[in-house]
Amino acid sequence: MPNIVRSVVLPVVFVAGVAVACGGTDTTAPSEDGGGNDAGSDGAGPVTDGTSPADGSRDATAITTPDAGSADDAACVLTETDAGTCNAIDVEGPMVAATCSMAEPPQAMGGVIEDGIYILQSFTYYGVCPTTPDIASTNWQICGNHWDVLQIDTDNADGGTFPPERFNFVTSVQSSTVEYTQTCGPMVTVGPRAYTATPGHLMFVYPDTTTPGRTFESVFVKQ
Repeated sequence: MPNIVRSVVLPVVFVAGVAVACGGTDTTAPSEDGGGNDAGSDGAGPVTDGTSPADGSRDATAITTPDAGSADDAACVLTETDAGTCNAIDVEGPMVAATCSMAEPPQAMGGVIEDGIYILQSFTYYGVCPTTPDIASTNWQICGNHWDVLQIDTDNADGGTFPPERFNFVTSVQSSTVEYTQTCGPMVTVGPRAYTATPGHLMFVYPDTTTPGRTFESVFVKQ
C-alpha cells in the first residue's frame, strides 16, 4: 500500500521479514499501490507513549496519546493491540486502482499533519508504468508521531483480495519529509517520504527504489 507500506501505505512492495513487536507471521510487506516497493528505515521495539508496561506489552484496548506536534488540540485515540494484530483500524475506504503519468511528479511542500484517519483516494506512478495496475485500500491512523496503517491488496492472480495487513510506526517529521520506524507487524521497508499536508488532505511523493526513474504519489483524505 497501491502498497502503502510496501511500495507503500502505505504503495509498497514488502520485503521478507520477521514479526516485530506486536507479533505476526513471516510474510512479505504491502504498499499503497498494492504492489510497489518502499525504500525506508526498518525499526523495531515497542511504541513508547508512557502508557505501556515495562515489558512493552499492550492491552487490547484503545490507547489515548497526547496530541504532540499535530494540528489538533484534543488528545487523539489509537486502537493499538497486543493480540498480534498491531491495531484495530476499521476496514473502510475504496479499493483504488493505480494510474500512470509521464508528467513531472508534484513537489512536496510540507505542512502541519493533522491527527485522524486518512483513507487512500488515488495512487499514481510517474515515469515508468507497470504492466499490471495495482489495486489496494489503505487507511492511516495518525496520532502525533504514532502512525498505524491497515492495507488490503488485490491478488492479481485471481482477482480476489489478500487478508488485511496491519503495521504500526513511530515517525519523525523533518521539513517536508516523514521518516518511519516500525514498531509492530511483519517487517517491511518504508523509506523516508516527502509530503504535502493541507487541511483534510495528505499527499506522499517518494521514489521506487527497485525501478529507476519511477516515482510514487499517494493521496489521502481525512475521514
